[in-house]
Amino acid sequence: MCGLCGVLSSAPHFTEAGTDAARVGPGGDPHDRHLARAHRIELINAMLRPVAITVSDWSGSKYVVKGASGKTRLVDQLPQLWAALDEVADRPIDPLDRDYIAALAAVRPVKQG
Repeated sequence: MCGLCGVLSSAPHFTEAGTDAARVGPGGDPHDRHLARAHRIELINAMLRPVAITVSDWSGSKYVVKGASGKTRLVDQLPQLWAALDEVADRPIDPLDRDYIAALAAVRPVKQG
């Protein structure tokens, strides 16, 4: 998806109801929204360390998924993230794979708060 198309298609997903991601327009503290999103991305990146893929924020409305090879995908919402991971990795990533789970167990936990 090109950057412009990514900007034009941004509605919150029902799974993000009650989160900062569901807040569109006025309301809520933008600083709190930014901090919550940054923390969510930090948790996602901790989960992705074993597969050498990173996720970053783009303009507070999209997630940029980038692999070690430089392959990149732009996604609107968290539910689209896993499909993008498979694409960027050029292979399916099985979250129930024993080796993946073992690698996750070795990752330093992200601080809460």
